[in-house]
Amino acid sequence: MDNKLLFAVLLILSLGGVFFWARGMSSGDTGLAWVPMAIAPAKGEQAKLHVSVGILVIKKDGLRRINGRLQSWSEWTDDHFLLRDAAGEKVNFTRTNFSDILPEKIAGPFEFFLEAQLRPGQQYTLGFVPFVDDGRRFEYAFTAPTAGKEAEKVACELVESD
Repeated sequence: MDNKLLFAVLLILSLGGVFFWARGMSSGDTGLAWVPMAIAPAKGEQAKLHVSVGILVIKKDGLRRINGRLQSWSEWTDDHFLLRDAAGEKVNFTRTNFSDILPEKIAGPFEFFLEAQLRPGQQYTLGFVPFVDDGRRFEYAFTAPTAGKEAEKVACELVESD
């Protein structure tokens, strides 16, 4: 009987942990949104950026129907993530199902990863809209390092709100 009780308590704590992790992706109370990302050490003129897209973001604000057709994942990505260089030019993301630089313990329960190629030493701004209908947009400014950037959840600051 004690093992069943212990199992039930551990199950409740695990589910609670996933819930609070998902809530932490977009915290309206603090004006921050936490986005897991990592940058690989530069190889020549480029460094690889990976951003984790959480499964609960997809579940709450997944693909939409537009004029009777289901939007593509690249359209969904454009609605939720925007990466710009110092000149304000858009840097394209590609979608990938795994990351060799962003471990699961940082990425959390992910649906997929977004990958972009960066130039070391150049400044970038990552824009993130967790849920399109709530009108909030968050940003995180950074410089792409030559040595890479260890995986972490970065704090994107609220820049726009309805």
